[in-house]
Amino acid sequence: MAKGKRFPPEFRAEAVRLYRMSGRSRVAVARELGISNKTLGNWVRQADIDDGKTAGLTTEEKKELTYLRRRVKLGGRERDPA
Repeated sequence: MAKGKRFPPEFRAEAVRLYRMSGRSRVAVARELGISNKTLGNWVRQADIDDGKTAGLTTEEKKELTYLRRRVKLGGRERDPA
């Protein structure tokens, strides 16, 4: 998966808040902020999950899963002599 530009969590939260409060289209808000419509859509979807409005893995659960997968991967390397 390609990783693009990273935005701080505060910027993401403010973008989602602006979209939700403005009553404007996601495309218009994304254009104003200089981000893609898809990016803002992903942030809004994740915020809905984090807020309990939609089913899915929360941001914290995703972080924990990434951490655990990394631990398992590293643990396997420590046991296997290479």
